[in-house]
Order: sequence, then C-alpha cells, then structure tokens
Amino acid sequence: TGGKFWRVLAVGFLLLGLRLLRRDWRAGELAVLVFALLLAVAASTAVGLFAERLQRALREQAAELLGADLVVESHRPLPAEWREHADALGMRQTLVLEFPSMAAVTEQFLLVSVKAVDSAYPLRGALRTAQAADGADALAGGIPAVGEAWADARLLTELAIALNGEVELGRLRLKVTRLLTHEPDRRPDFYSLSPRLLINTADLPASGLVQPGSRVHYHGLYAGQNWGVFKDWLQPRISVGQRLLAVDQERPELGDTLTRTERYLGLASVLVALLSGVAVASATRRYAIRHYDAIATLRCLGAQRCQVRLIVGSQLLALGLLAAGLGVILGWLIQEGLLYLLQPLLPKVASASSWGPAGLGVGSGLLVLVGFAWPALLRLERLTPLRVLRRDLEPPPPSLWLVGSITLAVAAVLVWRYAENGLSAAGLLLGIALLLLLATGLAWALLVFSRRWQPANLAWRFALRNLNRHPGRSLAQVVAFAISLAAMTITLMVAVDTHKLRQKE
Repeated sequence: TGGKFWRVLAVGFLLLGLRLLRRDWRAGELAVLVFALLLAVAASTAVGLFAERLQRALREQAAELLGADLVVESHRPLPAEWREHADALGMRQTLVLEFPSMAAVTEQFLLVSVKAVDSAYPLRGALRTAQAADGADALAGGIPAVGEAWADARLLTELAIALNGEVELGRLRLKVTRLLTHEPDRRPDFYSLSPRLLINTADLPASGLVQPGSRVHYHGLYAGQNWGVFKDWLQPRISVGQRLLAVDQERPELGDTLTRTERYLGLASVLVALLSGVAVASATRRYAIRHYDAIATLRCLGAQRCQVRLIVGSQLLALGLLAAGLGVILGWLIQEGLLYLLQPLLPKVASASSWGPAGLGVGSGLLVLVGFAWPALLRLERLTPLRVLRRDLEPPPPSLWLVGSITLAVAAVLVWRYAENGLSAAGLLLGIALLLLLATGLAWALLVFSRRWQPANLAWRFALRNLNRHPGRSLAQVVAFAISLAAMTITLMVAVDTHKLRQKE
C-alpha cells in the first residue's frame, strides 16, 4: 500500500509539471531551450543520414565494380572449407573461372579470354547484352545457356562471323547468341586485353580446356550481410598467389574523401551541439531564477527534493522530446536538400535505410539537455523554504569544477562518435579543456582588473559595477561567448583546410 501511494504521488507531480508547462512557455526562455536543442538534433541527424546514405551508395557502387561484396582471386582452386563457411554465414556465392584459349572459325584463330560462370553470377550488378550489332543493349536476365556463348563485338569482327554463328572452343562448338556489352566485375587486367567469350560453367567438362596444370584464374565471389565477418575469417587464410578484394578497398579515394567530409561535418555538428548547450545552460538558468519563489512555496508545503526534481524534470523531458522530434524532421529535410544540391557531383543515392542516425541525433540532443541543464536544476533542488521570507536568499551555485567536468564529459561523448581514433578524440578534448581553462582565467583576470579601474565615464562605471555584482554569472557569460567564437573559428579553419586538400588532390 505504501509503495502504491508513493507511485501515485510521483505520477501526480509529473502531471503537475506538465500542466505548469503551458504557463512557463509564455515566459520565453523555454522557447530558446527548444530552439537550441532542435538545432543540435537537426545537425547531428543531418550529418548522420547524409554520411550513411553516401557510404551505402559508394559501397553499392564498389560492389557493382566487383560483382560481389567480397572477391578472392586465386591461381588454384579454392578450398571447399571456404564454401562451407560461407554457407554457414548465409552468404551467397559463386565461382568464376577465367583463362586464355584459342577460338576458331574454319581456318581462322583468335586468342580470347574465356569466362565461365554459373546461374548465380553476378552477385552484384547485372550483365548487359545486345541482340544485334547495331541494337541497344539491355539487362541480360541470366547467363548463356548450355551450348551457347556471349561474345564481344570485337570477336565477331575479327573472326568474321555473325550473331547465331558458331565458334569452336576446345572440343566444343558454341553458338554465339548475344553481344556482351557490360560485365559488372570486368577490370583492366591481362584478361581484358583479349576479346571476351562468356560461357556456362556446365560446358567446361565437355570442352576439355581445364586440365591439371591449365592456366586458370579462379574468382570466388561472395555477397551478404556478413561479408565483413567472412572477410575477417578469410584474411589469415589467404596465401601466396591469392588476393582478397572487398567493397571497402575497391574505391579507396572515394572512401577517403567521404571520411574527411564526414569528419568535417561531424565536427561542425559537435560544435553546434556545444553552442546549443551554452544556450540551454543560459535558458535553464533564467528558468531556475524565475521559479525560485514557486519552488520555495512548494518546499514550504512539504515538497521534497525528489518531488521538485520530478516536476521540473517532467517539463524539460517533454520539451526535450518535442525538440528531438522536430529536430529529426528538420535534419531529414536538411540532408535531402544537401543531396539535391550535390546531385550532379554524387553517385545515385538511395533513400535512408535505418533509423540509426536519427536515434543518435535524438540521443545527442537529450545528452546536451541533461548535461547543460543539470547545474541549474541542482540549484532548484537546493533551494530552502526560507526563500519565502528572505527574497535575497539564493541556493548555492554548483562547483565550477563540476560544471566543467560535465561539459567535458558531454563533449567527449559527442567527439568520440566522429573521431578517427582515440588519440584524435583525446587531443580534441584536451584542446577544449585548455580553451575552457584559458577563457576562464582570462575572464577572471579581466573582472579583477575592472574592480580597480575607475573610468571617468559614468556609463562605463555602472557597467563594470554590474559585472562585478554577480561575478559568477558574468564569468559564465564571458566563457560561453569565448567558446562560441572559438567554435566558429575552428569550423572555418577546418572548412578552408578541407577545401585546400581537395584542390591538391
């Protein structure tokens, strides 16, 4: 019964906080808080969605160049253990054989590059063929049937045969039914110098071309969600004469450019979050000061610290969720606008496939809210009922070291997401800590100097007295202003350096 009573009481205080939210909204500081959180969530969500979609587009493009997510090139047959392990991981796989051979038509001979594939080929991308020499190409929709072959136009020209003509390959006579116009995994190597002849793997035994000691190049193609796990399993098993290719290695220059862009945008979103945190801290401080009398009255009526925390926390949580929802929508619109403006420069980008970046954006906004609003809420909890009788009685301010530690902790979590490694994150956090110490020390020195300086101008004299009347508040405002200027300067410097590096490339 006692537990049920306290639960009902807690729910009542939560509802009370939500009812008071409408009245508090008219004061104005909560609107600043919502707007600051909305910017933080929107920046994080936009960067996350933009980078995720570009990564997926480049990965799909690289996979089409490979014909799979993972390719093993070997001069000897691949172990059966690899096929079994790929099956256990749910991977799709196929084996492609390439070798040089002589194709003959009557008395004419031509060195060709033979490629034997099965029905699973290709795993990524698609073959394209044409039904006539002057016809448009289209998706092949499969592979050559048994007894048939698809050939380059150059092969038909040099052997002087037409489509549906026959060509001899070893012991086989194959009917050339289509022109081969595109192979997703064809790369500039030795085999691309000769005209291509694509055949069905089922024709290889009858051709007699693949014998012990034959010069055959084996390509194991693998695709599936677990390609990264399979790659880690394969790497220590790759021996001399074998090569492992993956989608994250096929286009390294694009990956490096995207990584630098993502880091720059990530740094910009972190700085936006920190600046939003400064606005949140300022808004919650004003919110706390305006609620001193109301909280003191509640304390006189018997409200405890935990109940005050429920009332104020429910309001801030509701505002945080509202700002997070609006920020996700705004972030999605921003990244859609970026993709539209950069459409001529980017590969074809599919729609977003996950809610991960949106979740991280919401988490970043709530983290900023909790980290920067907590000191003001702590002062409200420490407010004594005597405030009703003594209006000049204010709760003790939180420790400056505590506030600085919270700020660094929030910055550490935000920076860790976009840092290249732990050393980069530690360096950036150390820079932020030194900036806070330097700005605080310089601001304190200026305040001490202003106490001894007596300007002749009366307006300046009143301004300096007002600054020294509340030194803690003035110190916080000066430090926040310094951090804002430093953040904008760092963002500008990184943008200029990124542009110069891109021009050099």
